[in-house]
Amino acid sequence: MNKLTPATESFWFGRTFKISLLLIFIIELFSFLNHSLNQVWGTGNLFFCFFAFLLFCLTLYRLEYGLFAVLIELLIGSQGHYFDLNLNGQIISIRIALFAIVVVSFLYHSLRKKEFKNTLNVFLKNKYLIILALVFIWGLISALLNENSFKNIFNDFNAWLYFLYLFPIIYVLQRKTDLRKLWPILTAGITAVSLKSLFFLYVFSHKFTQLPNYLYDWGRDMRWGEFTLVSGGLYRIFSQAQIWSLIACLIILVNILLIKKFKTNKKEWLILSLIIALNLATVLLSLSRSYWVGLIVAGITILMFAIFYYRLRIYQFATLIGKSLIIALLSSIVLIIALFFPLPQQTVLNPSSALNSRFDIGDQAGASRWNQLPQLFEAISQHPIIGSGWGTTVTYESRDPRIVTEDNPTGVYTTYAFEWGYLDIILKIGLFGLFIYLLFIFQIVKKAFILLKNKEEQHRNALLIGLFVGLIALLGTHMFSPYLNHPLGIGYLLIFFTTVEYYSRTAPTKSL
Repeated sequence: MNKLTPATESFWFGRTFKISLLLIFIIELFSFLNHSLNQVWGTGNLFFCFFAFLLFCLTLYRLEYGLFAVLIELLIGSQGHYFDLNLNGQIISIRIALFAIVVVSFLYHSLRKKEFKNTLNVFLKNKYLIILALVFIWGLISALLNENSFKNIFNDFNAWLYFLYLFPIIYVLQRKTDLRKLWPILTAGITAVSLKSLFFLYVFSHKFTQLPNYLYDWGRDMRWGEFTLVSGGLYRIFSQAQIWSLIACLIILVNILLIKKFKTNKKEWLILSLIIALNLATVLLSLSRSYWVGLIVAGITILMFAIFYYRLRIYQFATLIGKSLIIALLSSIVLIIALFFPLPQQTVLNPSSALNSRFDIGDQAGASRWNQLPQLFEAISQHPIIGSGWGTTVTYESRDPRIVTEDNPTGVYTTYAFEWGYLDIILKIGLFGLFIYLLFIFQIVKKAFILLKNKEEQHRNALLIGLFVGLIALLGTHMFSPYLNHPLGIGYLLIFFTTVEYYSRTAPTKSL
């Protein structure tokens, strides 16, 4: 069995990277084409059915192809609406369709080969997964007892169904020897998201005629991102998919900074550094304070590992800082090119003014977030331990210009989704539910740290540390933007869980 070597270019790139990047480009092209044609000829359902049928055939042929498609969609899809099926106003996203396809295909493969029971037994042996599943079910029961809206219950709860991907993942893991294709797909996904974000920034920062309008409508209608003009004439290019830019650049950063015997040439180091720089630039151009919080706590975590785990000497620590500064410089150059490339003529920009506005807690987004707190605490106080169930709503006064309109000048808004991620979870499944969820995450981390005791496996350990640092960034971001209760965050937990389980199964270190 070939060992994984995260310090090499081929681990992150190779043939799988090229194929994945090409497929992502084709998906983006078809998505843009579908958006344009759908406004004239109503082709949306046709495109959806074509891709759904294609994915169904591929997944039925080989289940791992479906899981690869899930990963690609998760990396680039933001809210999962690249293609939608519209049935008399009822929208079914490609993410939901893909979920159904993979689950059905898993049942087909596992039952046909009589391996469903073995897969189920792996799940049943993990008591934390069982308790977590019971908590989710309680959230449903509680929601029904509190007579929450069925529509809100479904829209709120369906994200948690992402955990059901554990079954096909476990099934495939039992039949496969390694995870080599996962990492180049991850690299391709974050590369595509960063290039797309930078392209949007470039277009909105320059005097194109109609292209900004087309991109704005496309990006907003498929719910990929938000594009808003902030102070200084600069556009904020924000997408939920950019959370992967934050997480994955940290994973790769750890692998090229903290492996003592980094056997790679300058070309490989430069390519990996450029990938990190592209994604770091994406995190910065998002102007997301939540991402920045995640980046800061992750950076502190990297320093802690450098000092206490790797025990770097002063000159090694200085080298680490120097390499980090080089990557930061590359990231700055990328942003400068996107903003100030002279063709066509750029708009009048004042980036410092835009940056300062993001530190003003009195801005519209910040004010809306703070306005949620009193009402959230009041709602939580009703059932602080067991929660009020999925779909529980709270009414507050928003400052969001999309909500404050002529029809609603006061901005009074009722919703079941909240910016305060941990409070959202407490509201729905209580402090007990949050404790169980964090305990499940802790068990993944605990297994990873047991593996880290064997310091001879440098490449494996760097990958595990990178995944842990990415988790810290996710946990930090979740304080102000909900991701742990979203497919994007849950998907990352599944990747971390899968990697730890794989290494626990193959390593000589005894697993829990």
